[in-house]
Amino acid sequence: MKKRVFSFFCLFLIASSALAGNTPVKPEGSGSAADPYLIKKIENLVWLSENTDKVKGQHFLLTADIDAAETKDWNEGYGFLPIGCKIEQGELAEHPFTGIFEGNGHAIMNLFINNPALEYAGLFGTISSVRHKTFPKKFTFRSRISNLILYNINISGGSNVGALAGRATGCEVANIYAIGNLQAKNQLGGLFSICSGAIISNCYVQVDFQNRDCSVGGFFFSAHEDSRISSCCVAGSCLFPKASKRKYYYPSIFGMGSGDYCASNCLVALKLKGSQKYNNIVPLPPTNQLCSCYCSAEDLNVKRDALKFLMSNEALQRKTTYVNWNFKKTWSIEEYKDRPRLRSIDAMFSKFLERRTR
Repeated sequence: MKKRVFSFFCLFLIASSALAGNTPVKPEGSGSAADPYLIKKIENLVWLSENTDKVKGQHFLLTADIDAAETKDWNEGYGFLPIGCKIEQGELAEHPFTGIFEGNGHAIMNLFINNPALEYAGLFGTISSVRHKTFPKKFTFRSRISNLILYNINISGGSNVGALAGRATGCEVANIYAIGNLQAKNQLGGLFSICSGAIISNCYVQVDFQNRDCSVGGFFFSAHEDSRISSCCVAGSCLFPKASKRKYYYPSIFGMGSGDYCASNCLVALKLKGSQKYNNIVPLPPTNQLCSCYCSAEDLNVKRDALKFLMSNEALQRKTTYVNWNFKKTWSIEEYKDRPRLRSIDAMFSKFLERRTR
């Protein structure tokens, strides 16, 4: 658990959350695998946010699409407090989510967070897993987030902002579709800002990033401890409204990686906006940690020969470009018209759109 001192003004705003309508409501269920907590409405998410320290290793099932548009009016404009964050004895305490959250193909829509005091911001503040007592780099239990749509989200924090979480340790993430806007003063990533020992697959992120010091990563800002990401796609744009005075942080196509980090069969289609200074996008992590990964050179406004995995948009619309990609089960492509698409994400999102038009 981590605590930070919060300003009196921010404390007052969050303490008044009940007046804004975000009263916690305990969901049905016991939290077991056979009888998970049933998340049906935004008040259930508020309850989860305030009780993550009491429901460690529990199971949660999203049973309906949740429209969180009202969060824009919560806390005098600060919005939703990420799951795992609450006020304890006058301080902002963080209790990582350590369970299983099954999205069941449902969506959390219009989630709004605009809080510069948050160090870790996303739907979840932080996600963690139980480490092995004898082998500390391994996990005896992994948290898991799967089959979830984050639709039209707007998340802004101080640092370490991601659509799903600010920080994730030892978790598994699969079939996540996130679309919206993300903003931070520094350290910003599509899914997470920081992840360690994470296993990520079949995720599609389409967001507009805004970050003043250019510390942005497509899928995450930085990944460590044998993290793995496969069959994922990130699209959208990066906007840098002011030139940064920092010399060492630059936008990274896939995110900075260290240790045994590896990315495979991933596609990046980000457009850079703002100062031309940042068009020299760097390839971190080292290219030997990238396997059959590709990126649009035209969207980045850099020369294709600068990095071997940079491709023209025409090349990205051909199936033959993608070495060892599975176009029968994982990906689909309408050649010469569009880039590859994830079959599982398309199927999940199509059902979501059908529900919205009923």
